[in-house]
Amino acid sequence: MPVIVLGELRYGFEKGTKGSENEAKLTTFLNHPHVSVLNVGETTSQCFAKLKHYLSKAGTPIPENDVWISALSVEHGLAVVTGDSHFDFLPQVARVLD
Repeated sequence: MPVIVLGELRYGFEKGTKGSENEAKLTTFLNHPHVSVLNVGETTSQCFAKLKHYLSKAGTPIPENDVWISALSVEHGLAVVTGDSHFDFLPQVARVLD
């Protein structure tokens, strides 16, 4: 689970009416032994720069957080599980539709 996604989820919890309930569910999920949080590091920043440059050259900018999520997925060789079409602009990113 990319740390960026955690921030986006928790932002949604703050805006919603079930913040405590949603946070409890998220905590249960994060405590599963097969789940780990992917943090941003130097290698991530290199992947980010390459992906952002690719998007800039193609004229297909996407939200900044989606580029960071993509960078983490490329760095770790993991697919992004999403229905968000922004990821269609990055063929370097494996994607599983939800």
